Amino acid sequence: LLGQIEADARLASAWHVRTALSAGDSSRAIDELKLRASNDNRDAHSRIVLAQLVYSQTKDANEAFVYLKEAEAIMPVSIALTSVKVSILRAEGKAEEARRILDDYVVNTDAFGAYMMRAAYLANEGEFDSAEKDYRKLTTFTEQGAMGYGLLSNFYAVNEKLDKAVEVLEEGLDAYPEEVRLKRGLMQLLFVRAQDQDRQRALEILAVLEEKLPEDPQLKWLRVLQVLEESTPQSLATAREKLEDIIKLEPTAVDAHLTLIRIATQ
Repeated sequence: LLGQIEADARLASAWHVRTALSAGDSSRAIDELKLRASNDNRDAHSRIVLAQLVYSQTKDANEAFVYLKEAEAIMPVSIALTSVKVSILRAEGKAEEARRILDDYVVNTDAFGAYMMRAAYLANEGEFDSAEKDYRKLTTFTEQGAMGYGLLSNFYAVNEKLDKAVEVLEEGLDAYPEEVRLKRGLMQLLFVRAQDQDRQRALEILAVLEEKLPEDPQLKWLRVLQVLEESTPQSLATAREKLEDIIKLEPTAVDAHLTLIRIATQ
């Protein structure tokens, strides 16, 4: 019974924190997290979130690091802890210390999440060659390799290297031929790049994905965009049908509503 009461109290406290954050009431969330931390000397998560909120509200790095040190004593190896440390140090202008902590975390864990976090940090700092190496490293993890290829491709796409972005996804599909996320990403990049046979290849991938995921709203929307280019009575009818399907699946899909109205008024 005592265990159930404690579990219910933790659940209620977590709900109070989420409610406060959803309402934008950081002060109330901080008070609730301080209460949670004082009531549980093994609650690393609350201390990490508390440090992040305290710094965002007060810019008091010293107070934030008090909570982070308490969290570290409870859970020495934590990607969330490392991420908050790095973000605060970077905001405080201590880039070298932030980088050292990141490097140590990567060396000590050699984990997918560690390389991903450092890659994002390096890319944000404009260290593109180093970021590229870390993103490339992500593709070597057996269980998360497909995600790694997606992240590496996105890194190239964001930096306007579409050819490399496409090449990486093709490489990823050679290794993971049934990975839907890679197929979807390649299709979208081919539509954007629009070179030579890109559109035809993208349409072929779209057809494959539609067969595999017949109720996917995004795929239906892409099909609408393609058939509207034909501007024939049959293509308009197909677009109308797809748009109605999208609205049934996602009633708040504003673009679908507006496009359906535009077709109806033509």
